[in-house]
Amino acid sequence: MFIPFGFMKSPVVAPVYDTDAQAFFTAVAGGGDTLTTTEKDATNQFVLDLKSAGIWTGMDLIYPFVGGTSTSTKWNLKDPQDTDAAFRITWQNPGGGTFDANGVKGDGGSFAGNTHLVPSTVFNSNPRHLSAYANLADAGSSYDMGSNKSGGNKNVIIIEYGNNTSYCGFGGFITTANASGVGQVIGTYDAGASPKVNLYLNGSSANTGNTTNLDEDTPMGIFCDNRSSVTGGFSPNEFTERRLATITMGDILNGTEASDLYDATQTFNTSLSRQV
Repeated sequence: MFIPFGFMKSPVVAPVYDTDAQAFFTAVAGGGDTLTTTEKDATNQFVLDLKSAGIWTGMDLIYPFVGGTSTSTKWNLKDPQDTDAAFRITWQNPGGGTFDANGVKGDGGSFAGNTHLVPSTVFNSNPRHLSAYANLADAGSSYDMGSNKSGGNKNVIIIEYGNNTSYCGFGGFITTANASGVGQVIGTYDAGASPKVNLYLNGSSANTGNTTNLDEDTPMGIFCDNRSSVTGGFSPNEFTERRLATITMGDILNGTEASDLYDATQTFNTSLSRQV
């Protein structure tokens, strides 16, 4: 049978994504949200880059903050189940946050996220890393994440604390200059190493130090510092107005791995046109 060339159509082939990326996309869609093809492609490549660098397996949580809603941004890319045990975010006062294609922006007053990751349970004095990538600064004094039931600045990341300085805290602060107030801060802690603490700014080692950490039994807060005095409680303080685009927590990273995490995160956010 003759079929004119003008009537022939190429079949539409659906993209094939990494199975872990696809599980995340399925969770987002199941929650009633839609990701763009650009967001899916960027997230898929982010997963592939983390796997290629050998740091995917050691992640406890990865928040890529895509989709532009309070529900699309709650999911943990590493384990996209709708449970506290999978570290799905519970937003406090979600109406105060700004959710859009650039990430999630705090309000500096009451908006915060409960990650449900309890350091004394998950880290349990073992080596770990925390990271946050901001693409909009906050001139005030605020925390990007923290769990500090009894004070002492344990498990803290601050990208910029109102004085052109970035902080990571594991019982005591390690700092570095960061006049821009944006970028990626990675903090790592290993009680058995010397130095115990390493701070990386945009993938490069910025400072080291020695502190004594005590993992709290209160969950890590984001866009704030959780200072609840109750086991498992959530009482956020020092809320940030920064806009965060990516957060990770998990196993410790060495210098090469910290650089690889930054490269993967920067590539991911550049693909979404929200990089710094």
